[in-house]
Amino acid sequence: MRKKNPEEIELIKNWLTYAKENLLSAKSLITEEFTQFHTVCFMCQGSAEKYLKAYLISNGWILEKIHDLENLLKYCACYETPVS
Repeated sequence: MRKKNPEEIELIKNWLTYAKENLLSAKSLITEEFTQFHTVCFMCQGSAEKYLKAYLISNGWILEKIHDLENLLKYCACYETPVS
């Protein structure tokens, strides 16, 4: 794996922070008396998307404007390291 420059490291950290914020928001919303499940689902999808993008960027992927988890997972599969 190639060494990452400071800008890449910062970008990865930002995506991980955004992902964690989305997940924490979803967890907070789910505990409310009146849970807005559509919003919780939206926040969870956003969190997963951001974690996947952080993984992809850490592997050299050029950031694309994409929100489809299935497509992001397909990209991730290209970077998987086989287990021996």
